[in-house]
Amino acid sequence: MSSTSPASSADLHPLARDFNVWRKQRLARRSPVPADLRQRAVDLLPHYPQIRLSKALGVTPKMLKQWRDDRVGVEDSRCESPFIAVTLTAESVVSETLPVDLTLTLQEPNRVRIQGQLTLRQLTALMQGLGVSGEGLS
Repeated sequence: MSSTSPASSADLHPLARDFNVWRKQRLARRSPVPADLRQRAVDLLPHYPQIRLSKALGVTPKMLKQWRDDRVGVEDSRCESPFIAVTLTAESVVSETLPVDLTLTLQEPNRVRIQGQLTLRQLTALMQGLGVSGEGLS
């Protein structure tokens, strides 16, 4: 742990005050600490001994360690699997065919099996004809 820098020493007192305000306003004693307060506490770890931070903020050293580890895990996961945006136009979704293999059991022993390629429009019409809710299908 490094010694307290002048810029960071001013940050501890407002954070401790914000923790106290949150404690007074929370609805339940076991309410989770808000993410922004956890983030600010973790940001101060390089500037203060863990025990000093935990006492000033009224949390356990174990909580600080967990918050730090959780944040490192989130940052690592962001690096390993970056988000890739994919844009689908309504036209491509409607005209694209989907492989379908449906087996419908009506009344034993009557069964209907549908196999093949259907467009989303055809699949939706089939489901509507069968009286199946098609939430998310259009």
